[in-house]
Amino acid sequence: MIRSVNNNITSFKGVGATDTLVKVFEAIGRGGKTAEFLVQDVSACGVPRTISSLNRNKEKTGKLNYIAGIETGLREGLTGSSMFLVPMGVLAAARKLTGKANDIQVKSIRDLSEIIKKSNLQENARGNFYHDVFTQVGQNMSLQGKELTDFADDFTKKVMEIEAAPKRNIIARMFSNKKVGAKDQLVDELVDSFTKIKKNKIADIGADLTKATLSDDNAVSIDKLVKYIKDYADDFIDGKKCQIDIDKFKHLRMGSRFITTIGLTVLSGIVLVILPKIYSISKTNPEAQVTTQEPQGGQK
Repeated sequence: MIRSVNNNITSFKGVGATDTLVKVFEAIGRGGKTAEFLVQDVSACGVPRTISSLNRNKEKTGKLNYIAGIETGLREGLTGSSMFLVPMGVLAAARKLTGKANDIQVKSIRDLSEIIKKSNLQENARGNFYHDVFTQVGQNMSLQGKELTDFADDFTKKVMEIEAAPKRNIIARMFSNKKVGAKDQLVDELVDSFTKIKKNKIADIGADLTKATLSDDNAVSIDKLVKYIKDYADDFIDGKKCQIDIDKFKHLRMGSRFITTIGLTVLSGIVLVILPKIYSISKTNPEAQVTTQEPQGGQK
């Protein structure tokens, strides 16, 4: 006899640990690149490798390998943080010396410069520029007519709200999910709105729904585009660079961005060459050294 099955009964129920793990990853995601670095590089690489070095050859020596552990800890801490902090430092210096638009990738500097040529910079220059950017993005998603206008109006308004919203520190972003209208929360809402619209307009199921297309060879994530247009407006409009030719500004920023990239690469290489001299406290490889315990009772 075949017995009927009640499909309403859940065959598996997640345990508390699973729910906790999900919440941890959500917190890491809200923390951004800094939180990802701390968790991935420090927790997943630095700490395990240091512990492994500390216990190297313990079964032969009977004691912890403190020199190996210290060297590994220094190496992981210095190399990991330098690869995170050096680029940040170079970009911050470039922004200070040249302007905020130096943070924008070369192709996007080119595309935003072409868009701003068509913008009305006499009144509400920033708003008109944002509207023209989202109009082009909407056109590249096959939006037309009122649908296109509504899209550009809505996203221009959203970006203005993001710029006026308070900014939360990394601790607040990671451990507080309460809706407070902070910048990061409004950006997340904008990304959700964009992906829903693109999902309904793009036939390619493999397309990245978070990417906004500015030109045939340039698509950037919508959250990054929000930062790009703000940096461009801060530099070109508020920085009074609009008094010079747009093409000249474009070439200046594309050039400074290229030089910044070269400088970042060279400096990172120099740092990697210097770091071993800092964390190498032993003249030989401490992990290869094995000094066995003296046998008890003078026996050999």
